[in-house]
Amino acid sequence: MNSTLSRLFNEPQFSLDSRVKNRILLEEFNYLVRLHKEKCPEYFRVIRGLNLHPPYNDLEAIPFLPISLFKKHELKSIGENEIFKVLVSSGTTNSKLSKIYIDEETAQLQRLALSRILRTVLGEKRLPLLIIDSENTVRNYKEFNAQSAGIRGMMPFSNSQIFCLNPDMSLNTDVLRGFLSEYGERKFMIFGFTFMVWQHFYKEAQNLGLSLNLEKGVLLHSGGWKKLVDESVSNREFRLELNRMFNLTNIHNFYGMVEQTGSIFLEDDSGYFCTSNFSDVIVRDPNTWSPTLPGQVGVLEVMSVLPRSYPGHAILTEDLARELPEAENVSGWKGRKFEILGRVPRAELRGCSDVHAEKFSNSTLEITGIS
Repeated sequence: MNSTLSRLFNEPQFSLDSRVKNRILLEEFNYLVRLHKEKCPEYFRVIRGLNLHPPYNDLEAIPFLPISLFKKHELKSIGENEIFKVLVSSGTTNSKLSKIYIDEETAQLQRLALSRILRTVLGEKRLPLLIIDSENTVRNYKEFNAQSAGIRGMMPFSNSQIFCLNPDMSLNTDVLRGFLSEYGERKFMIFGFTFMVWQHFYKEAQNLGLSLNLEKGVLLHSGGWKKLVDESVSNREFRLELNRMFNLTNIHNFYGMVEQTGSIFLEDDSGYFCTSNFSDVIVRDPNTWSPTLPGQVGVLEVMSVLPRSYPGHAILTEDLARELPEAENVSGWKGRKFEILGRVPRAELRGCSDVHAEKFSNSTLEITGIS
């Protein structure tokens, strides 16, 4: 790990002045462009076709790839013998999936980055972990989809793990009561994908009339908002209902994807996603692809210095977003803040929790990709 990258890991997350952070990130992104241009033939053809030449003078000029390319091509900057594991995105039955090729260096950077980010809300010690999912989800060791990767990513921060859903996704009340009896009086973690927390934990506990005190819990959740939006459940209502039902107040949504595992965007207390030391975002105007002004809606580009084994350092997503104006930053966490406003029209539904939600919906899913 070089000295500039080491600084991003050693400094407390969300603490770097934007000018200092941007200088470090720009140096790393210029390095990654050169690396992947040399090691990945497909990336080299993209850069050559766009007639782009590093070094670049600002983050907005770093070439980005649309996320759909990872579904259509095997993009990797390593040889077959260097592949440590393969991450597979979630998708619908007829959709193409992204395959992300990870070597040991990239895997180690992902683990370290996730650790530094989550330490901000979990603290230094490992905690008991209540997983709102079935243990069957993580039993396939050959390939990791987004759902199993998310669960496995949380396990190193725990000293014990309990899955509280049965294989049919019903709530195992005996397991749940046993966990709370043993760990409920001290700080513990809860992890689940957003729809599953709502559908299989909150709603079932409500239907069963369970009285649970999760006051000491820290809930980390992600993905699966489409079905909740269909049910008119906002992020604010989600938080209020979990507080009312379980006395749970320490709730942090996070935004991330298989294509950039490790560099998640964590929600602060004001409800906005924040960029860590390792990452940044650019909201782009879909007509010109120029950066929008803060407060304006555009297509979200996510940037991460972690991908060494594949050219996933700058990815144009299929999500609409708005960057928070600097004057609205009241949480104290430094770095750009943003909110997700939905999918680009006609973009493919790809979130693992959204895919799971489709099993409980009678609606017809349109899976037309964007170019």
